[in-house]
Amino acid sequence: MELSNLAYKIKDNSENYIEFYSKKSNIKKNFSEFYKDVLSVISFLRKRDIKQGQSVGVYGKNSYEWVVVDVACFIGNYVLVAFPDTLSGEIVKNNINQFDVKILFADNDLMNNLDIQIDIENLEQVAFYDKEDEITDIPILNGKRNFTIVFSSGTTGIPKAMALRQESIEQTIMSSVKFFELEKDDKNLCFLPLSIFTSRLYIYSAFLLGFNVAITTPELVMSALRMFKPTIMQGVPYFFENMANLYKIKLGETISRKLYYITYQIYKKLGINSMYEKCRKRIFGEFKNIFGGKIRILVTGTAPISEKTLILYKEADIDLFESYGLNETGVLTVNYPNNCKFGSVGKILPQYEITFDSQQQVLVKSEYFWSSGYLNSENGSNINKDGFLETGDIGYIDEDGFLFIRGRCVDVITLKNGIKLNPADIEKMINKNEYIKQSIVYSDDLKKVKAIVVKRNKEVSNKEIAAAIEAVNKQLELSKRISEYSCTDEDFSVKNNMLTPNLKLNRKYVVEKFKK
Repeated sequence: MELSNLAYKIKDNSENYIEFYSKKSNIKKNFSEFYKDVLSVISFLRKRDIKQGQSVGVYGKNSYEWVVVDVACFIGNYVLVAFPDTLSGEIVKNNINQFDVKILFADNDLMNNLDIQIDIENLEQVAFYDKEDEITDIPILNGKRNFTIVFSSGTTGIPKAMALRQESIEQTIMSSVKFFELEKDDKNLCFLPLSIFTSRLYIYSAFLLGFNVAITTPELVMSALRMFKPTIMQGVPYFFENMANLYKIKLGETISRKLYYITYQIYKKLGINSMYEKCRKRIFGEFKNIFGGKIRILVTGTAPISEKTLILYKEADIDLFESYGLNETGVLTVNYPNNCKFGSVGKILPQYEITFDSQQQVLVKSEYFWSSGYLNSENGSNINKDGFLETGDIGYIDEDGFLFIRGRCVDVITLKNGIKLNPADIEKMINKNEYIKQSIVYSDDLKKVKAIVVKRNKEVSNKEIAAAIEAVNKQLELSKRISEYSCTDEDFSVKNNMLTPNLKLNRKYVVEKFKK
């Protein structure tokens, strides 16, 4: 089942459908109808004398039209340059010049920010293109071609560009998405920006494997969940943890709910299964309804997720699967039904080889990396002399073949007594506590180990936090115990710069902020 056959998979499928929801419009078309819109864009590009292999840009928020242009470029053998809608007009202009973009489809409100010499088309008008021209000469696609250019979020503020290969994406679909055994009645909700390729991955999978797909924007995801009632969804850990935390707050809003939750915990601890199951279904059935009531598979990655969050979703009969990958490599490992272990990021996909160096850094080799490196950076990829990519992550593989990520190499602290400390290990222990939402461990003087913890809510007392830190210290070697800590009610988030754009702790910034 190859992506080269994508056109025929879409054209001949009138059972499955694609939906889009926004404040302006609701769209629902079966794949055959969608295919006609795709052909109209290919026809339009040919009339504009855009040659196969040339670059076409798209610059806008998630929309039905965005997907139409994307698939038209894929089937028509063009290279789609996917600009995040958060990029400034100046950065877009520079990259248009670098990648020789011949035409740009942009949202109406973004078009005015651009001072460029190429044609700009209103993305919102794509669906109204002439559909009278019949296209029969669909190009034969080379699996080794670069079919799209995407941009990493970056930690420096300057996005890095990568070209992705068709055959590598095909391998990912066949070796990871297929593990979920999705059926024709399944529906994937896509709300992450389409400029991030892992978001588009599930759309391509829907077309290729034959299941339904719904699309919305991040700010409308809650309304879309109620409307679309998806069965599968991909999201970042921060989203799923926020959903869990908000529900926990809801459980404590009334005395009756609070008592019922306490009773449920007592039955669970005592092992009274019949009463525990009755309470569990009543408490967490409502949580499942927040996701539309039909959700069964959630997929996450990009950053660690707490074990207590995974447990909460499991209690609600929702499988939340962690995966792991890099911008350059694509998805490397994934948990999936009947092959899942809490705390791990899953089993290695067959097209990858993983080993470790002397510092336990994860090293990866494969013929199917999504990209060969960054196009607009002199550094390129971190490939060592043996052909392995150095991920910068510390990890290990257990006896069952599951990969565990313990943190970042650059975050390891060497104290003045020579002892090496991995802060992520201690943070994971702290974050297991029910009274703590987030934490960061550091040592600004390289003598004392210190921590900053975010309380689960304002009702959590200093005494409860002290007990939590004491419990963690009992599990640590004397030299690694936390000697000082402070508390805050402010979440670590991208908005306040305490998380990086790729949702990692912005360690230096957080420590400096709280020192002030």
